[in-house]
Amino acid sequence: MKAGKNRLGIYHIYDKAGVIDEYILYLLNRITGHLKELYIVCNGEVNQDDLNRLKTITRNVMIRENIGFDAGGFKYALTEKIGWEKIKEYDELLLFNDSFFGPIDTFDEVFKRMDQKDVDFWTLTGSKGNAHSEAVIQSYFINIKKRLLKSKDFRQYWEDIPYFDSFTDVVRKYEMSFARYFESRGYTWEAFIHNEDYFFKEEGYGISPYHDLQYEIMAFQNYPVIKRKLLSLSANSHSYGIDRQGKEQTVQALKYIKDKKEYNTDLIWENILRCYSLREIQESCCLRQVLSGIGGEEYKEDKAAAFLILKDRKMNHENLKRLKNKNIHIVLISDSLNMLQEVDQKSFLSKEMHLAESALEAVKIIDNRLPEMEKKYKYCCFISDFYWEKGEIPYTVGASKLWEDWENIIGRDSYLNHVIKILEENQKCGLLVSPRPFHAHYFGERGESVRLEDIRCKRFVEKNGLEEYLSRSKRKAWWSNSFWTRTALLKEIFDGAKAYKEDGEFSWKYLDSFCEILPYWYQKKGYYTEVVCSDIFARNRFTLEESCMETMIAQFREIGEFHTYIELLQLLKIYYKNVNKIQEFRSSHNKIYIYGAGYKARVISHLHCLNGFECFLVSDGREKCNVLDNHPVKYLSQVQLEADDGIVLGLNKDNTYQVTEALKDMNVTNDTLQIDDGGMFDGVGVDFSI
Repeated sequence: MKAGKNRLGIYHIYDKAGVIDEYILYLLNRITGHLKELYIVCNGEVNQDDLNRLKTITRNVMIRENIGFDAGGFKYALTEKIGWEKIKEYDELLLFNDSFFGPIDTFDEVFKRMDQKDVDFWTLTGSKGNAHSEAVIQSYFINIKKRLLKSKDFRQYWEDIPYFDSFTDVVRKYEMSFARYFESRGYTWEAFIHNEDYFFKEEGYGISPYHDLQYEIMAFQNYPVIKRKLLSLSANSHSYGIDRQGKEQTVQALKYIKDKKEYNTDLIWENILRCYSLREIQESCCLRQVLSGIGGEEYKEDKAAAFLILKDRKMNHENLKRLKNKNIHIVLISDSLNMLQEVDQKSFLSKEMHLAESALEAVKIIDNRLPEMEKKYKYCCFISDFYWEKGEIPYTVGASKLWEDWENIIGRDSYLNHVIKILEENQKCGLLVSPRPFHAHYFGERGESVRLEDIRCKRFVEKNGLEEYLSRSKRKAWWSNSFWTRTALLKEIFDGAKAYKEDGEFSWKYLDSFCEILPYWYQKKGYYTEVVCSDIFARNRFTLEESCMETMIAQFREIGEFHTYIELLQLLKIYYKNVNKIQEFRSSHNKIYIYGAGYKARVISHLHCLNGFECFLVSDGREKCNVLDNHPVKYLSQVQLEADDGIVLGLNKDNTYQVTEALKDMNVTNDTLQIDDGGMFDGVGVDFSI
């Protein structure tokens, strides 16, 4: 190891599969120049090949039971393996973990700037706190300087800290208390990036720099890393989902990293595709491309290929024009000889037309043609209209779906140039799919959960080990039965699957199900699936979705008032779980009070079935505001409760128990109603930022 400052580094790793991805080796090789010695502590097993790779960086690799999270790993290394006598030999200690990618450039600027700070410890991000919030660090990267490192306080802290059982406890009792613990004992600290730089006047709006400002601090403050979880953070996250922003910081950060080219973004995709939910990756990284149908450089490589499966019906004039695209070698498959003859008479340029009377025959044709296609064409697309339901009104539902697929896959003019450019410039993009339809009965398919038992091609799923990948997501990954891909990958799927030979009866619905699980096959192979659409389609879809969204929001307001998307989700969940008992409770009591003045109390107060409640109540002596959402907030002692008054408990689980016991002690015998929230408020306010 290259000798750096007299600094000891302890790096914590946890991977449930025991895999050490390349991003870890890259990071460690680029930070060792700032360390004199490095220890690696792994919670859980590590496969032997990867363990050997770690040992090429340092001989000091510890494998331990997976208990205590990263705080437990650091405690174990400090107190049980390295020992305090050895630690005294160093001037500084760096505690860091595997929760981030980097460095995007180098760590040089970080250590150069922070070495000059006259403080006892420092971190990459944190907040010194203000009148509205306490000081807090984010513990994924903490550097301890000499005075604190050699103190009895530091040793005692790690001797006393327990091996935590829950992630919430690690956040609350380690990360969120670390700075306050040592500040209270006279030690000082600083953050390379901290919230104060972004406060406006005395506003108490708390931010997390890497959650809310990832691009800002990376591009303009030399912040050298990006947290892994940002790239798989659910839009429904209470703390850092759509309630905060529209993903622009994450998307800009990814583009910034890619454009700078010092950091290979394949290291990012390799890890997050292996570890996280594909649907949440798609949402967090906004994997959607809107392409123009005109312009762009001419595609100079071999022509692309297109496999088209068309049923026996009249061909749309615009699609007939697309069949004349000189840049695509089209393999047309139909169950109708009349259609094949009609297309041929319209100067169809492709030399391949095949008659297939069943889904099985159509798939066999594709399977037989793929070996030659792979030799000639780097990319290929697939479009079919086998989903067209019998009995649909002509020129509407199925026709609209087919128009969307042709528009978004083959497009107009030089649309193909833009599609090919995406695949050329993004080597981890394996599948470009048409957006899921939004009209007619397709609307009801939105938001469907992943149900392994409903998948028809189970043998393919089991044979390829896709169960885990499917089960990670509550909602389906974006998919379509019309898509672009790399021809070699499509051939690999057919070579490895031969699904139509293994699963008995084959049908068009089976093929539809097969397309649905394709994104997960690509994910396991290390490729992501992105949605691609034309500018014309995007204009249509944006208009429709805006109209439908406004209509639904207006309907939801009949349940209660809300300001944000997350508040709406919470309100709906509470309403459907509690509406009957709230109405019954309300009708059997004279006055209604809501106990609590926190977030849960505020949300339930917006329910229309609680309109006209008297006020919010809080326990005597507790800090409180005077008014919350235009309702008074009073101490319990300020209210004269009558026997027929009722109290609705707007508290989380822990506070509900405490208040219930306190009311008994005060001989308050009024009926109380516990609002069932499914536990969604129990973790509110915790910054899960390790």
